[in-house]
Order: sequence, then C-alpha cells, then structure tokens
Amino acid sequence: MALFTKGALTKKGQALVSKCETRGTGIKITKVRTGSGVHKTVTSEALEKVTELIQKEQEFGISDLTMVPGNESVAVITVVINNRGLKHLYYLNELGVYAEDPDDGEILYCILVSDDNAIYIPPDNESGGLSTITERIYLEVTNADKTTIVTEGALVSASDFLALRQIVDAITKSMTGGTDGQILTKDGSDNYACSWKDINTVTRPREQFPEQGRTDAIYIDSASSEIYIWKANASGVYEYFKLPLGAEASATLQKQITANTNSISDLLKRVASLEARFNDMIIRVPVSSWKSSTSDGVTVFTNEIAVNGMTENFDGTVFPYILSTGASAVVKEMEAIGLYFSKGITDSAQGKIVLTCYKKCPKVDFGIQLQGAATA
Repeated sequence: MALFTKGALTKKGQALVSKCETRGTGIKITKVRTGSGVHKTVTSEALEKVTELIQKEQEFGISDLTMVPGNESVAVITVVINNRGLKHLYYLNELGVYAEDPDDGEILYCILVSDDNAIYIPPDNESGGLSTITERIYLEVTNADKTTIVTEGALVSASDFLALRQIVDAITKSMTGGTDGQILTKDGSDNYACSWKDINTVTRPREQFPEQGRTDAIYIDSASSEIYIWKANASGVYEYFKLPLGAEASATLQKQITANTNSISDLLKRVASLEARFNDMIIRVPVSSWKSSTSDGVTVFTNEIAVNGMTENFDGTVFPYILSTGASAVVKEMEAIGLYFSKGITDSAQGKIVLTCYKKCPKVDFGIQLQGAATA
C-alpha cells in the first residue's frame, strides 16, 4: 500500500533546481521530516506553495542515495522512518524533504501527503522496540552525480543491510586462500567473485631475462625491483614492457593492501555488531490457530506459532506489522493488532513463540515482527 498519494516539488525547490543548473552545482539533500498535519487542499498547485509542514513530528537522516539509470536528472533517496524515542502515536499525513539553498539556507524541497489518518506511527515501547518504515523517494535534481545527502542519524533497512552483508561475505570469501606465486583476479563484471590464478614469476637481473619471454609470467629485475611483462607491441612484435611500479611504489602498494585488509576487517566487526540489531522476522498470526481455556474465571486464548531457530531466551522486541494491502483489509488488521497489543503478551519457547490474549482474541489474521536474536 502506498504511504503517500500526492506530492510536489515546492516553489523554493524549483528555484533551487534552476539556481543549481545555472551555477553547474549539485543539490545537497539534508534531511526528512514527518508530520501529522492534514492538508485540506492537495492539488499540485497548492502543494507547490507549501514552505513548511503543518505539524512536524519527527526528523530523520537520509540512509541512501542512488541514481536512475539513463536519467541524470532523477535521484532516489531512502529514508527509514522509525519510532525511536517517540512518546506518542501520530498519523503520518505529511513528509517533507529538505535541501540546502546556498542563498536562503535550508528549505522545504519537496512535500508528500497521504489520505487523512491512513497510516500511524506507534510510540516507542518501554523495552526499546523499533518499528520502521522504509520509504524510497524519487526526486528531481540538477545532476544525480553531483547530488549529495546528509547521513548523520540515519538508519539502514534490514534488506539493505542484508545486501551489504552478502557483498562483504563474497569479497571476504574471494580474498581467503591463494598460495605463493598466485594473483587474485576478478571473474566478471556482474558480481564480486574473484579467484586465485597461477602465475609464473622470474626473478633475476634484467640482462639475464630469457630472450623469449612467456605471456603468463611476470619478470622482476632483482637489481632494481622493477617489474616487466612479455607482450606484443603496437606492431605485433613481442618484447619486455616495464610496468610503472618501482621499489618505492611497490612498498606504497603493499601499505595500501594492508590498509584495505584492515578496513575490511573493521567492516566485518561492524557488520557483526549490527547484525543482531537488524535481525528481524515477519510472522503471520492465523486466526484459525487460537485456542481458548479458562483460568481464574477469565477466558484465555493462546496461539502457538513455529519459528525455526527460536529458543526460550529471545533477546528482542515484538511490534506490529501490517500484512494486508487493500484498504478494508488493512482496517480490519489494524483492529486485530490493536486488540492483541492491548490485551496480549508474547513469550518465546524452543522452536516456537506463544501468543496469549485475555478475554478476547483477534478475529482476522494479522502480522507481527520479531526484532532481535534468539540466544542459547
């Protein structure tokens, strides 16, 4: 279901685009704000005149910036809307993207609005649970290559984090292995896969290089540490070509390789520390699985759902997740979620989670999201 039904580049945003086109500069996207204000007139003309949100609620950094292939005047920004530190529920009726104007300072660059009270952001619960919505916004810019974003305070979505983890794993796997006399080569342009290739190395003074070299070998002058390869020149005649990599440059390259290795190691540590934080799972709670019993004169409903890898010690948070897409189905699901989260509790057990609801239970399927880790 689309969060927003109408949007516009504001007059100030349009002026900034013209200004940057004239000066040949890019646009700096600074942040996103969300609000609960209701826009009674939502025509494009009316939204273009807006200079600020009606009722500001939260502020977020930009998580990512990408370009639309073949269209340098369109950029796509990603913002992860979340309820961290939110004290009260509010309806997400408006969203503003802000940019830095070199003359006027920060301005409302574009605005998106939704139907009245269609989506709400729940308050942060006492256990620190995080509810998120990932929104990707297409923006008109002067040049996507020159467009910049401010990422301070931004979150990364679970799907983007998983993609990063897969890339890091692929690179790490490729760099592991190899033996003396091998070099690491990229296997193709469509992925991050590399492999180690055998290569012959000949080390001797330059004057002792064989008269006929080999194209699958490198030749190192032991007197100067200069490197040569055997290849055809422009006339098709084979000869030794010296690579522009002397002893000093070789030492510099080795330092860079070491620095890159350390950077990858640091990245792996950061990925590991963040992994549990962004480890989440969406679960459907079927209405047909509720079972009733009586305890102390109170009707108790339970629903046991199998979860692969779950343990009795779940270090995480449970919060609502809308599964439905149609408007009427969403309304019914929101009612079911509201009933459960007001009258129910969630416990973890070996291989399952157990939902308990008192007096009443939901009348339709609804979704919950588990965020955290199951620990031994």
